[in-house]
Amino acid sequence: MTVTVPQVPSSEAEAASALLFRTLGAHRAAIAAMKPQRHTRLRTMPDDDPFQDRCQATLVRLLSITEAFASEMLAREIESAVVGARNATATVLADEAVIRATSGWQDQKKAYKDWLGIVSDWKAVEQLAEARNAVAHGLGRLTKRQMRNGQSVRAKLQAAGISLHGNLVVLSDENLAEAAASCRVFIEKLDMAVQFRL
Repeated sequence: MTVTVPQVPSSEAEAASALLFRTLGAHRAAIAAMKPQRHTRLRTMPDDDPFQDRCQATLVRLLSITEAFASEMLAREIESAVVGARNATATVLADEAVIRATSGWQDQKKAYKDWLGIVSDWKAVEQLAEARNAVAHGLGRLTKRQMRNGQSVRAKLQAAGISLHGNLVVLSDENLAEAAASCRVFIEKLDMAVQFRL
């Protein structure tokens, strides 16, 4: 008789998912508490919008939670692989590999494949990362680097359901809810891939 083992997310994946939705809840509470903005002729910038500022901060937090989960899990798996070696050189090499592997999404994706044999779908977080990069490095506008690859970046943002007004990223509550859900799915799939790899 074959017994099927249920696939259950790890406690770390559950904690990261819970943090995603606590972040979304805190965002919604903060938005609900905002006073309506008066429109005046003296606004310093057309993109000076407290709602967008809050949305941008929430998006950065959602992606940070996701990236931290992926980085920590990768580090844990690589470190556990070299613990058995009991070799100082192997430990140093593993530490350096983890640091290099966690410097960006592409590096993490490659490290998961190279070190753990895991090929997972990173598309959703890569799309959201474009919006996060515009927020974190361009104050909400596409960066010079992103504008070099404008067509690709715009396609990724569009695929994530994120609007642009010129080069300005425009976020909505719906975008953030979808981002939180996409990040949760990514976390759980990556977690399962690590748990059940051969």
